[in-house]
Amino acid sequence: MAPVLPDLSARGQLIDLGWADVGCEWPSLVGQVHVWCIPLRRSAPHCEWLSAEELARAGCFVFPKDRDRYLGSHCQLRKVLARYLQLNPRELVFSVNAYGKPGLVSTGYGPLFFNLSHSGEYALLGVTDIAELGVDVEMIRPSAATLALAQRTFSPAEYSALAMLLPGRFVEAFFALWARKESFIKSMGLGLSMSLQDFDVSVEPDQRPRLIQIRVAGEEPSDWFMTEPPPLPGYRAALALRAAASQVDCRFFMVPDE
Repeated sequence: MAPVLPDLSARGQLIDLGWADVGCEWPSLVGQVHVWCIPLRRSAPHCEWLSAEELARAGCFVFPKDRDRYLGSHCQLRKVLARYLQLNPRELVFSVNAYGKPGLVSTGYGPLFFNLSHSGEYALLGVTDIAELGVDVEMIRPSAATLALAQRTFSPAEYSALAMLLPGRFVEAFFALWARKESFIKSMGLGLSMSLQDFDVSVEPDQRPRLIQIRVAGEEPSDWFMTEPPPLPGYRAALALRAAASQVDCRFFMVPDE
């Protein structure tokens, strides 16, 4: 059964769920983490903002809806970052690290870390000046959530915890776990060189996510902060950041209309 999607034209519905409207005053980022919700159905692309590389990548998508989601999310990425930097969106220049994680070429602003994820009709953008972060959003697709896939993908401890859940909770927990693990790998910036089995995160979908164990030399769970954004019906999402929980002030916003 396909997830029930909210009416994305009803901006107030998402605000009621906990996503704040920034109004006319752009929020200050200093010492905070901002997560922006981008409903892609109403994100009209400004292709003039995009680089030749971004346009070429958009042209590789087979299906128009996937191309449009890519264009919409990357235009909104440029719009939001440009507001922090007080630049024109087309002036932003991106680079990637050795593992493919994108970052900004020096802007004179100081450290500005970001991460973008999109699935279905939503994109999430995390921005901070604290440290590298990762965000992930996953549309819940019940047919994709199987114990066989969980056993191949997740750690033994996570698989065991999933297998003990009642059937009615399994699908929600599966996608909550997937988002948590993807957000952590993205925060590490190591791409596919890091296995999803190299660490354990909490499985229970109704509890705050946390890193339980990491089997990477020099890393400790206490050095990482994890949380979930406000609800998006039919989706699960997560954020991970290399920082102690006491240091993190996390805010959640709706991307403003054009």
